[in-house]
Amino acid sequence: MPGAAGAHRPVVTSGRRTERTSTIVTLDLSQARGGNRAATPPLDATPPFEAKRGAAAQFAGAQRHRTFTMVAVARDLHRLSGVLTGPVTPVRRTALVGHVGFLVEQAQGSGDDPPTRYGTALSRLRRESRLWIRDAQRRPELRAAVEIAAAAVDASRPALPAGPESDPRSADRAMVRLRDLPAGRPTALAYRYFWLLDELPPHLAQDVAAEFTGPARWALRNALSGGYNRRAYLMWIGGGSGPAR
Repeated sequence: MPGAAGAHRPVVTSGRRTERTSTIVTLDLSQARGGNRAATPPLDATPPFEAKRGAAAQFAGAQRHRTFTMVAVARDLHRLSGVLTGPVTPVRRTALVGHVGFLVEQAQGSGDDPPTRYGTALSRLRRESRLWIRDAQRRPELRAAVEIAAAAVDASRPALPAGPESDPRSADRAMVRLRDLPAGRPTALAYRYFWLLDELPPHLAQDVAAEFTGPARWALRNALSGGYNRRAYLMWIGGGSGPAR
């Protein structure tokens, strides 16, 4: 279970600026350069797990970033298994089911092609989550599906790299600039950015942060971190209205 960490801030590692986050990140929607709120990029109300595949929403195309994606999928499956040991409020259940859909999409887009080793387990997981949203009594069945999917992903995913990439700005990368955010589903992009950084070691987090220019990272951190912040707190720490079942 992740701890309630403090502010999301750059960390200096090996002389380079890196990004670091946990399930709690800094959120200040009123902050903008020069005190001008109009400079804050517009928010996109579409849920992040409904993002269409594209260059902006799927910025981590390199092999090591696909590794980061599968590590994050496994991390959240284990978190979800722990959450499902106890009762869950309706609001929290809705958030968790939405996140299951997000995890399945990320795994299918980043794993084997086709993802034969865990595709069946992920399909069952998605199906059970949709049944759970209609029937809260199916929590044990969903937890069993989560544990099977977590074991399948753990058995097939590669290990995290031992160190940072030697050339974080290699030619096969297209950095996301501040001007690119409004056209690229910014809230979905920010959600995936903070999701990848969550508990990622600082020496590897710089590989994810290197996909964005400094001003773009500033906008993500200070104007667009709220979606992941609120949803992560609700899912992994708790809350939501209604009777817990």
